[in-house]
Amino acid sequence: MDLAGRIDCTLTAAGAFFRVWAPHAVAVSVAVQDGQDWAGGPGVTHALKRAADDYWSATVPGVAPGQLYRFRIITDDGVALERLDAAARDVISSELTRTGDGRNASIVPDSGPYP
Repeated sequence: MDLAGRIDCTLTAAGAFFRVWAPHAVAVSVAVQDGQDWAGGPGVTHALKRAADDYWSATVPGVAPGQLYRFRIITDDGVALERLDAAARDVISSELTRTGDGRNASIVPDSGPYP
């Protein structure tokens, strides 16, 4: 499977491959947490690398099915945003996963791993 063209989180033998399009970002990371609800705060974050086409990606080792994740984006005007994966294959929507601002956490998919 060619991961370079995917936009999402894909489990691999090396961990999880994350890729997102963020053309107005100066930095992008992915925050990963265990559990059934988003605990808030930074969690464990991993920086993504920017490609010339404004896609950001990285393989993060140790990510497992059932973990929650969000993208953290710093825009070119310095605003810090937390965003769900628009291409997520599974999203929790319950009181357990809502933060104070009402956003829900995504779940790392349980399919895969892919080569």
